[in-house]
Amino acid sequence: MIYVARNPIPPSELVKARLKENEDYAAFLKNKKKQKKLRPSKARRGRSSKNSAEKFSFKAYRLAKSELERSFHFKCAYCESSYAHTSHVHIDHYRPKGRVDRQGMKPIAGYYWLAAEWRNLLPICQRCNSPGKEFVPALNRELTIGKRNWFPLWDEAKRAKKPGGEKKEDPLLLNPCEEDPEDYFVFYEDGRVEAKKGLPRIKKLKAMKSIEIYGLWRQKLIQTRGWHAKAILGCLIHVRESYEYWRAAKGRMRERMRERLIRDWNDLQHYLEPNVEYISLAKSLINARLSNPMQNKIKQLQRGLK
Repeated sequence: MIYVARNPIPPSELVKARLKENEDYAAFLKNKKKQKKLRPSKARRGRSSKNSAEKFSFKAYRLAKSELERSFHFKCAYCESSYAHTSHVHIDHYRPKGRVDRQGMKPIAGYYWLAAEWRNLLPICQRCNSPGKEFVPALNRELTIGKRNWFPLWDEAKRAKKPGGEKKEDPLLLNPCEEDPEDYFVFYEDGRVEAKKGLPRIKKLKAMKSIEIYGLWRQKLIQTRGWHAKAILGCLIHVRESYEYWRAAKGRMRERMRERLIRDWNDLQHYLEPNVEYISLAKSLINARLSNPMQNKIKQLQRGLK
């Protein structure tokens, strides 16, 4: 997961469709109330337990698909895996639109008024969205993971029940468009991810819940990040070696070593390009193995080549 500063202006077609859908939903609720009054009391015994938002077919949000995919460079907003070559994208509602599942409590109505809200939509892969059992090495057991209708809060009493109420909530899931995951997570060379040490209680719980519900610690994802880390570590070794050679070199050799260092540095920077998977992992590894003074010096040398 990595922070993505997407365009704050939503697609015009989404705005128009959202307004129309809100009108349709209001009419749907009005008609439902009329039918309820006319329905015999005995017939109500077999009524569905679904709430109105679950029964209504929200479709406007689908118009955001293309723009969302471009904004996230066809990568999952949660796990950073590229999905374009393996599966179709799922448009996730950060705050679920129809129903909210709660641990040890009954599900409740979702945030229907945010069903087509641009800031509430995220492109994610099928695995991060669909609940299923996965082996979690950190716990040495299988766990059901998948975002779907989960949206835990720090204080359930502050759960929004109408438009605007969500501003008072303290979500326990990170939104990669509003918060920088680097403030919460640390990645390791074997592909593992953990909450950063020393976080305040609410931030630590938020990091842990995000890792759990988004499935960031599922075994196959950890393995893939681990393989990716090996390539990054290889580049890091070259950069460190070239840096030491440059420092020790003199005369014409020093210039040749500088050119070599910049080439190795550029190879490493490839792993930080927006369209590359697992940038958060790359940043963690680079910052853990290259000091800030070293990175700044290399950047100065790079500017000197231009």
